[in-house]
Amino acid sequence: MWWRKLYASHCYFFMSPEPNNDENDNNKNITHSKNGKLISRFTFAFSMIVIITVAGFTFDWMDVVKGEKDISEKNLEQTEIESKKNTSPDMTEYTIEPGDTFDSIMEKFGVNQADRLLVFEVAKEIHDFSELRSGQVIRLNVQDGIGLTRLEYEYGDEDILVIERGDEGFTAINVPIEYEVKIATANGEIKSSLFGAAAEQNVPDGVIMEITDILAWQVDFVSDVRVGDSFKIVYEKRYRDGEYVDYGRVLGVVFTNQNEDSWAIFYENEDGEKGYYDLEGNSVKKAFLKSPLQYKYISSGYTNSRLHPVLKKYLPHRAIDYAARAGTPIAAVGNGRVTYAGRKGGDGIFIEIKHNNTYITRYSHMQSIAKGIKVGTKVKQNDIIGYVGSTGYSTGPHLQYAMLKNNTPVNPLEIDLPSGDPIPEIYMNDFLSVVEKIKRQLNE
Repeated sequence: MWWRKLYASHCYFFMSPEPNNDENDNNKNITHSKNGKLISRFTFAFSMIVIITVAGFTFDWMDVVKGEKDISEKNLEQTEIESKKNTSPDMTEYTIEPGDTFDSIMEKFGVNQADRLLVFEVAKEIHDFSELRSGQVIRLNVQDGIGLTRLEYEYGDEDILVIERGDEGFTAINVPIEYEVKIATANGEIKSSLFGAAAEQNVPDGVIMEITDILAWQVDFVSDVRVGDSFKIVYEKRYRDGEYVDYGRVLGVVFTNQNEDSWAIFYENEDGEKGYYDLEGNSVKKAFLKSPLQYKYISSGYTNSRLHPVLKKYLPHRAIDYAARAGTPIAAVGNGRVTYAGRKGGDGIFIEIKHNNTYITRYSHMQSIAKGIKVGTKVKQNDIIGYVGSTGYSTGPHLQYAMLKNNTPVNPLEIDLPSGDPIPEIYMNDFLSVVEKIKRQLNE
């Protein structure tokens, strides 16, 4: 150790006897020698105390510096994590114009070809840059001698794609857009139309469209709505940087149709399962929609005998005819598999869907079949399967819609359709507390 060497040098310098060149000189200087040894020992002791004190201070100081360095590195790491969440202050903003491509935008900002290719590829896991939309915003930072360092792209209403250059190349992450959410309530009475009543209360059309979807299994909003019906709604309004952006989720609604209340309460449990339920916790979503399209009116109902408009004789009509504009989209009323898709005699262009071992639905006289729909195709509720037409034995554009239960025709308007899964028992108390909260908000 360094201090041992220093100790040895001190011993040699201060405590070694002087040379005996002359015996008389030694006798004469004996007193001086003794005194010298005492001084030497005192000097050595004092030196060692100073050295040890300085060394101790040095080690303490080094520990402090190391500690400060560790803290500084942790703070730097935390700062880097936070910086990934926040927009860089040095970003240049560009609004996408019609005809723009990712490559053309990068060229405008001087991003080299190699970086363009790398960024395009790394982004694919989150969003494909070949699907840019005009009006959306791209923010980027390009530095001389480095190139593209950061890119941000809000590719939807909920998320931002963030790409950053690091030591090992580009990385892409998805950052949720943070909104300030405020709760809004509205209530109205229908005097002419549902949308007119909503407009009087400044309720966005989108919120009303959500409600018609949520309650589509309880209320036929085309034929059932009457003057005097009413509604109460609790929904979200979303703000960003203090400015209103858009509406959010519908949290609760009660629609009074011909003096009968239809409720829908949004609930999400701790497992992430969510949906809309009535006041007892039953799912408002049924296995089948009440109708497969937006129609004008029912031109022919379910009956065992009617005069056929083309054949001019009385025949059973075990289906519902919905008059609608040609080209109106037709939706699958429930999940299932297509078992027929094509022309079928007097039914014209025809589709049959088997939903399970109990239910089958049929769609006749269509103008055309939707792209991708063929025998064997699996469809989900609300998937578009075709478009209204007047093919086969038909006198005008309409959809003939039939339902079979255990291979026997049934009236789709009268059958008690099965519901979705109810609230699990373990979450019922929590759900009921949400119900009470929504009721209070509706009555405020």
